[in-house]
Parts: sequence; C-alpha cells; structure tokens
Amino acid sequence: MNERAKVFAAPEKREEFFRLAARVFNVPREKLSGDLPRGGIQEWDSVNHFRLVMEAEELFGIRYDIAEIPILGKLEDFFMDKTALDSRR
Repeated sequence: MNERAKVFAAPEKREEFFRLAARVFNVPREKLSGDLPRGGIQEWDSVNHFRLVMEAEELFGIRYDIAEIPILGKLEDFFMDKTALDSRR
C-alpha cells in the first residue's frame, strides 16, 4: 500500500479531504462527492485545481507527481496511487 492509499484508507481522512476541497472551492461540503468531475462545479477551475493539490500535499504530507496532476479528474482520484492513475491514461 503506498503513501496516499495509507493516508486515505481511513474514512475520517477522506472526509477531511472533502472539507479541504470545500474550503478551496468555497462551496458547502454537501456539494462535493468522490465522483464529482473536474469542472463539475464552476469553482473547480485550473487555479483551484492546483490549490487543492498543493494544500492536500501540505495537509496530509503526501506528494503528487507533476505528471499525475492533469489526470486528477475526479475528487476520488486524489486518493489513488500513481500506478492506478497511470492505468487510466
């Protein structure tokens, strides 16, 4: 199990991530779900996409490779390891 999978295995960490995303996007938490696609809400633009990546890295002590960032197409993708993301290309 990789670093991200370990961090986000706990449901409370996933909820903490959704609260972070709600803050970054400035929307109510209830508006967000794992299958929400990038651009599924107006607030999820390119700037906020990078903000979410950077703030998730800082808050959870994890890293996303630069090549992974464009592949993060749904909120649940932030929980996936690099191998799983690479297989989606």
